Amino acid sequence: MIEKQASVSVKTASINEQPELVLQLVRPNVEFARERFLSKLYTLMPPFNVLSREHFLQRVTKMEPTPLLGEYAQWLIGDLLGAPTTVIESTTVPWLLLYESILSVDDAIDTPSRPNPSQIILGGILLEYALEEFRQDFFDCND
Repeated sequence: MIEKQASVSVKTASINEQPELVLQLVRPNVEFARERFLSKLYTLMPPFNVLSREHFLQRVTKMEPTPLLGEYAQWLIGDLLGAPTTVIESTTVPWLLLYESILSVDDAIDTPSRPNPSQIILGGILLEYALEEFRQDFFDCND
C-alpha cells in the first residue's frame, strides 16, 4: 500500500523551470489517490467495475513513462490556489471519476470502428458517480 505524503507545496518549484521536480513532489499523493480511486471502481456494478479499472490501467500503461496529467491536475491547481490538503484530498476520487468518464467516452468515440456501447454507458455511469461524490462532499453539509 502506498502511503500518503505530508502536505507538499510545489510553489517553490517552478513549473516552467522544473516540471519534473513538480511532478515528483506531487507523485506520492497522486499514487495514494489512484489507489483510492481504483478501490472506488470496485463498487461499480458488474461488468462496469472491471471494464472501468481495465480501461484506466490500460490508459496509464499506454502513456508510461509520461504521467496522466489529469491525475495531477487537482493537486497542482489546489496547491497554486492555496487550498488545504484536506480539501484537495476530498476531491481526488470524484475528480478521477470525472476524468475517467471523459477518457472512456473519448476513447469510445476515437475508435475507427463502431464505438463499444458499454464504453459509452460506462462514461455516463462514471459521470453520475462523480457528480454524486462531489455533491456529498460539498453540498451535504450536516455541520
